[in-house]
Amino acid sequence: MKIGKLSTKTTTLTKALLDKGWAFKEPLYKDVFEHAESLRKRTTPSISIIVISWRLHPDTIKNFEILSQQRNQNFELIFVDNGGKPGEFNTLKPFIDTYIKLNTNTGAYLARNVGSVFANAPLLLFLEDDGIPNQTFVKAHLISHEIYDVIAVRGVYQFKDPNKPENGNVKHYYLGPKPFPIYADLEGNTSYRADIFYKVGGWDDEIIFGGGGVDLSRRLCHIEPDMRKQIYSPEPIILHDYATNKNHLEIKKSKQAKSRRRQRKKFPDYDYFLQGWTKLKHRNDLLLYKNYIKDKNLQKSNKLKTQISICIPTYNRTQYLKETIQNALNQDYDNFEIVIVDDGSTDNTKALVQSFQSDKIRYIQKAHEGAPQTRNRCIQEARGEIYIMA
Repeated sequence: MKIGKLSTKTTTLTKALLDKGWAFKEPLYKDVFEHAESLRKRTTPSISIIVISWRLHPDTIKNFEILSQQRNQNFELIFVDNGGKPGEFNTLKPFIDTYIKLNTNTGAYLARNVGSVFANAPLLLFLEDDGIPNQTFVKAHLISHEIYDVIAVRGVYQFKDPNKPENGNVKHYYLGPKPFPIYADLEGNTSYRADIFYKVGGWDDEIIFGGGGVDLSRRLCHIEPDMRKQIYSPEPIILHDYATNKNHLEIKKSKQAKSRRRQRKKFPDYDYFLQGWTKLKHRNDLLLYKNYIKDKNLQKSNKLKTQISICIPTYNRTQYLKETIQNALNQDYDNFEIVIVDDGSTDNTKALVQSFQSDKIRYIQKAHEGAPQTRNRCIQEARGEIYIMA
């Protein structure tokens, strides 16, 4: 049954975008969206798995066969045909719950966003089409969100062929045997809390290749400045090679470098943001726990050990600053300070900060110098052992 077509004024796409608070994206999506098909209904799924593909990869069927063995985890599988040939993905349909057809290859991020528009679960899990998940893949993501107070969980990539030379210098696929706070840079094995994902607008639709995870992580910090709520977990694993051959490797590196240049223009503090994670790396003791008494006791002991400085550089951003401060104050972790460095704002930033009347907040005013200098000043003023850049 087709549940949406572009020829109709009030389309399923329109309704779905309204439901997600993304009506502003319709002009961008309507020209590439053809239709969505509900192949089977999953009642109140716990997690929505979103897979996109522009061509049928031989490992996608293996991927879906392994996922089908994990149906007891109550997931829905959403597949986005990202400009494939007519009928190319028919062999996959027995495994798919919602099939979405786009009329051209839009790049990975826009297609993933369109897939998320039709998701119904409180968690979104983005999976590589040619990745092969382990037998506890879905459960591992669900457990991470159940145990830890998190908004994003990135997993592990293991090589299909460890001897392939193109895999030789890849260091970010596996980060060790213990979870710890880190941004997600493996977009094909990362899960997000759906409400936060929609609130920040999802992936950057304009990115064609690479860098989307860091971009999304940066924007997530505007909504939830506590960087400890984005984590690495060693439990959800997929098999995936970095590149298929030398030519593919060179093309991939070139595209990623181009994407990073764009990121640095979009976020002048891009490099500072990445550096801000270094003190959290491998700090398993900084994880925030959610549901288990044993883990809560561990969390309380950590509060006594480590002071956190939440650094907020700002310049004429009162429309965002209030929510950022409130989110920082609302956290459960007790041993923290909020350092706000005002880069010579000409709006009512000072009055807004003073309205909170919290001894957790330190407010520093200075002459306008620009974002890099303001972030540096934040770090210099921080008294905590760990600083978190909001």
